[in-house]
Amino acid sequence: MAKKSKKSKSTIIGVVVVVIVLAVMLAGAYYTGFLKFTGMATSASSIAAKVNSEQITNDELDKQYELFFLLVSYPEEYKEQITKQVYLNQMILEEIIIQEAEKIGISQLLVTDKEFKETLDMYIQSNQITSSQLVESLVAKGLTVEELQKYFKKQIAINDFLNQTLLGNMQVTKTEAKQFYDTNIDQFTAQEGQIRARHILVQTEKEANDIIQQIREGKDFAELARQKSIDTASGARGGDLGFFTKDMMVKEFADAAFDLTVNKISKPVQTQFGWHVIQRQSDKILFDEIKEALEAQINQEKQKAALQIYIEQLKSAADIQNYLENSTKE
Repeated sequence: MAKKSKKSKSTIIGVVVVVIVLAVMLAGAYYTGFLKFTGMATSASSIAAKVNSEQITNDELDKQYELFFLLVSYPEEYKEQITKQVYLNQMILEEIIIQEAEKIGISQLLVTDKEFKETLDMYIQSNQITSSQLVESLVAKGLTVEELQKYFKKQIAINDFLNQTLLGNMQVTKTEAKQFYDTNIDQFTAQEGQIRARHILVQTEKEANDIIQQIREGKDFAELARQKSIDTASGARGGDLGFFTKDMMVKEFADAAFDLTVNKISKPVQTQFGWHVIQRQSDKILFDEIKEALEAQINQEKQKAALQIYIEQLKSAADIQNYLENSTKE
């Protein structure tokens, strides 16, 4: 919150469910695989795509497309990039995975109402909304709670399936993480004109002074940041702001931070955002500080690569008819 305001060029997807490493490839769409519709005639003009014997209708595409943008909170201009054709490709990939899962016993992975509620609660909490606000948003888009439930249940089931069959056994050794650290040491060292600091942001000077007193009495700075900071983004990281230059922060914050020596804590600093307690950190992030995060990052890259290969294999073996793509070309 100490950073100067700047319009973001991208939007980070929050916790919708369990993000399946390839965000664009596997995001969105409610589940149509576990609950098959039978005995319903569908005209060819209403079919958006066909994956082997399963159909994806234009109505499903329209609703799921709106649900996707509602849940991930993308700005409207992103619809120019994530078109219905792009999103249909995602739905096709999901259907391919679902069909593969059914071949080896997807019934073992059916998602309970309890799991759905836990996931829904996590989504509501992470997006700082109420359940009634979510329902209002659904109604405004012409969507239902049942469609939301299908969406979440499908994402959980796909994630469970991939973890049990492809991703769950992947591991990253300490040696791999150390090798990455040593090879990319510049990423973990302040460059010219940079420092590294962390902060706790509160609303009043009294709160800031109380926090300083608690730190002097031995309380852990990072834990206090997680508990007290109203800058929830940095607070979740123990107040860590990473490396920054003076011009990246508002003047009052930057002046105070750059005046500190390593490990020293500032007096309360007031900015337009509130009152800050700042601690200057070492200009180099040690391996032990970052080891777990590096292991998670490397593991995610491994998962992405494995999943991409797996998806291409499934696609090559599937009979895919994309009618929306064909009509667009015509």
